[in-house]
Amino acid sequence: MLQQLIEKLYELTWKKTGNKNELLNPGSQTNSKKFPSQLQKLYSIADGQKEEFPSLFLHYSFMPLADAIQEKEMLDELAIEEKWDEMAEKEGLEDPWWDKDWYPFGDLQRTGDLLVLDKKTGKILEFIHDSPEREEQAESLEAYLEDLIQGLESGELYFDPKLGIVDRGAESFRKFAIDESIEARKKNRWRIDWANINWKQFWLDIAVGDRPEGFGYFGRIIQAFVFAFYVFLIFLFKWIYSHFSG
Repeated sequence: MLQQLIEKLYELTWKKTGNKNELLNPGSQTNSKKFPSQLQKLYSIADGQKEEFPSLFLHYSFMPLADAIQEKEMLDELAIEEKWDEMAEKEGLEDPWWDKDWYPFGDLQRTGDLLVLDKKTGKILEFIHDSPEREEQAESLEAYLEDLIQGLESGELYFDPKLGIVDRGAESFRKFAIDESIEARKKNRWRIDWANINWKQFWLDIAVGDRPEGFGYFGRIIQAFVFAFYVFLIFLFKWIYSHFSG
């Protein structure tokens, strides 16, 4: 089941870009025995993704196993050394700050925020390093992947070749879409769309002094020249009239 879900997710994301480079690292079972069975299966399919490519999960990159083990060991040690359990109890937090039964597999750009699988419940949680909330993302790893696939198929989620999977409803996506639109306009402002120019409309625009469509910024230059020409004609007619009227 996991194999099919990963293949489907790959098909809806990286494969669509046409990039010939491989996003995922080859699967491996080395050192994964300490992890829950679901993550063992996941890492046998693929050992995370290449860091230079966009995230395969929603906002999160698929961590290579070596990174996941290192992150897990570091957080386990910090939780003991800094007595996170006592801190959470004193502050009356509903969730523990870190639980030894949490196993990371998703990383948010090395910020310390992680996707983790809870070994006790099988649930997928979001570990935000500077927030006590541990929001549940899915009932299981399979459910998490199924949600991503359904979101991509419905259009609720979108795979960007630069950013990875993003939520169309999120503020970050709206900002990105605006930035992309502005960038596209900048690139196209000097482009002349010869194939779609209506020449009859072009000469009509010239006649009335409007900016002709399909010429990008050149349309504004044409409009300025036409305006200057009309002004010249007005002054020319005035000069002719003043010299020959009497």
